Order: sequence, then C-alpha cells, then structure tokens
Amino acid sequence: MKTAQLIDDMIILDSQLTAWADEAVKSWRFQIASAIIPTLCLLSLTIPESPRFLLKKGRLGEAYESLLALRGTPLLAARELYYANAQIQAEVSLLPRRVSDTEVAAKTSPWAGRESRTRR
Repeated sequence: MKTAQLIDDMIILDSQLTAWADEAVKSWRFQIASAIIPTLCLLSLTIPESPRFLLKKGRLGEAYESLLALRGTPLLAARELYYANAQIQAEVSLLPRRVSDTEVAAKTSPWAGRESRTRR
C-alpha cells in the first residue's frame, strides 16, 4: 500500500470517527480523541527520524537516508548532512568537559587535600 493511499484512508477514517462521535457521544473528550488518535498514528508512520539525532548517535548512513527522504535530491541531502555534522562538532567543542564522578567526589569530600593518617 502506498503512503499516499494510506494517508487518504486515515483521513477518511478520521472524519468518519469524528462524525460518529458528534452524533453518538456528546462528550467533548471523545470527540477530540477521535480526531487526535488517528492523526498520531498517521504521523508515527510517515515522519522519519531526525537527522541530527541520527548524527549524534553516529548513524551517518541512516541520517543521509532521512535527509534524502526530506530533501529529495542527493546533492541537497549531502550538503545538509555536511553542515549538520559540522554544526554538531562545533557544539560539542564548545560544551564544557564533563567531570567524572570520582573527580566530583574528590572535590566535595571533607577529606580532600588532607593526607591520610595511619595509626601505628
């Protein structure tokens, strides 16, 4: 089944559910749910994953495929992939270095800076 046909079927189903909800149930909650639930199902099937998310996870091939689906031409997808990757690298270089738990514990410990004393 093609995506366009699936979208058309979901829109028809959505309108039928909304019309039924208006006649059968006078509760505004059910009327809103009858419009939102099919729409969310449709969006979850058609929206690709974020290319930036995929780049941050190191999945370059999938990010390129996602951009290709969004942009339509390989040249535009490759250009945007390059700029998005460069932007992510710039953001990472500007972020402060994460401090490990042991370094935090050493700085906040009441015994930091004191020499350990051993009993003889």
